[in-house]
Amino acid sequence: NGATSGFRLMGRHDCTVVASNATLDCTGLYAGFDPDGYAVTLQLFGDNAFRGAADRPGIEVDASGNYSGNSSSLIITNLEPAATLTVKGGYKAAGIGGKNGAEAGFITIQGGIISATGGGSAAGIRRTSHSSSSRAAAAMARCPLCTGSKVPP
Repeated sequence: NGATSGFRLMGRHDCTVVASNATLDCTGLYAGFDPDGYAVTLQLFGDNAFRGAADRPGIEVDASGNYSGNSSSLIITNLEPAATLTVKGGYKAAGIGGKNGAEAGFITIQGGIISATGGGSAAGIRRTSHSSSSRAAAAMARCPLCTGSKVPP
């Protein structure tokens, strides 16, 4: 709960994380939030914002994980109807998805009001600006409240 600059949140096990009025601004080196090869459910309460560094998404969901080597999966849901998540990727990085040049893991959005914007020429939700990701496109199709720029077709 609260604003944090220069810190990131990383998964180390399959788990559920509750973001309650959280702000993670990691414009230095990392993604704001990274499941790192684990199955993570992110539950939203209040207004939340995650921002990534250059080449890093605000929420990084890589198919290969950074340290674990396993494919990440992320479920985003809400604990209250008005819960929001604003995500901004760094330059050339998706708002939610794989880092620049990496394939995204599985992303499912079950609830919350989500605004995901990529940095530079990257998508709001998907792999990167350099390719498409049918998994992220399917996640976008399951998210009727999502908004963002350059969303995959």
